[in-house]
Amino acid sequence: MRKTVIIIRLTILFLFLSYSVENFKIKSITENNGSINQLRISSPRNQGLSEDIITNMLEGINQSLIKMDSLLIVKNGYLVVEEYYNGYSEGLAHQLYSVTKSVISALTGIAIDHGYFNLNDTVMSFFPNYTFNYESKWKEEITVQHLLSMRVGIEWDEWSLDYTDQDNPFTQMRNSEDWVQYILDKPMACEPGSHFVYNTGASHLLSAIIQQTVNITTLDFANKYLFDPLDIEPSVWVASPNDIVCGGYGLCITPREMAKFGLLFLNNGSWNNQVIIPKEWVIRSTREGFKMSDESKEEYGFQWWISPERFNYFMYSARGYAGQYIITLPELELILILTSSGGSAEYSELLQKYIIPAAENNSRQISGLELDMILILGIFLLVFVRLRKKIG
Repeated sequence: MRKTVIIIRLTILFLFLSYSVENFKIKSITENNGSINQLRISSPRNQGLSEDIITNMLEGINQSLIKMDSLLIVKNGYLVVEEYYNGYSEGLAHQLYSVTKSVISALTGIAIDHGYFNLNDTVMSFFPNYTFNYESKWKEEITVQHLLSMRVGIEWDEWSLDYTDQDNPFTQMRNSEDWVQYILDKPMACEPGSHFVYNTGASHLLSAIIQQTVNITTLDFANKYLFDPLDIEPSVWVASPNDIVCGGYGLCITPREMAKFGLLFLNNGSWNNQVIIPKEWVIRSTREGFKMSDESKEEYGFQWWISPERFNYFMYSARGYAGQYIITLPELELILILTSSGGSAEYSELLQKYIIPAAENNSRQISGLELDMILILGIFLLVFVRLRKKIG
């Protein structure tokens, strides 16, 4: 009888310790509202990241002059780090700038999967009611795929001049009454498919093609097939004067929503067991890039930047002006989200000095959960031995 009582007491003690270890952990991230479309929350340690290295990183950020508005880390599908700066907070949307391009790429893939058009369709065929300047054989040969990979061939240079310069084609497009007309009025500089030239106009044409073919606005299409399934609610998406949302910039969502979009791609286009984007499109967009130049080590996919050997890991990313990033390292099952208002949220040092070492360091150690259970078991055995001595 006495042994039975001791066993019951030990069982109660074990359950109490298990509960205590789990519930007395510091929760530094706000819990979700219960919706299945929200991010799952965990700690860095429980997902295989060295908390010491992550803590050192956050202390370094607080002590530095880095102009960062938010930093989020997703590991193994869990949000494990979430920090805000300069007055930003969890629910405040941020301008994504060119990260928008990766979103319009996803919508293009969804539209193609629904049969509205295909990669080899010529761009000019979508705008039969337009008459464009500098008509040529090369212009007639521009395809949807050329737009996605930014190998359009149109005369365009938005990198050499500041975006405030009135001679920048991006600025001229934005100031025009019809953005499609402005883009396709430009003369051809080379054969489509022959050279990479960064071109926000190409991304906008993708938005215009979607709106032209799906019989609803690009924004409504995005809400129905992408944003609603992920519970993303854009606060703003800049549109052209003729009400086509800009395919190249202007989308505003929260950093957590950016993380969900990044996680959708890491999961090969699936969310809560529902296919949102075809897996083949995700692979084509983020794994099969084109060299930007003979000297460049980076490639450009379908509106995603691809770094085959950056930091000794394969990496792909969505990037926006002034320091907006969705960076994914598939081998580590890790996503880094950065937003900034000042353009100095440089990700290279954060990844190379802190985040990747944190993942590598802890991958050779026992996990946080295993450590907790060892502690519980040790206490349990200690109490058991002492009680045995009392009995015996």
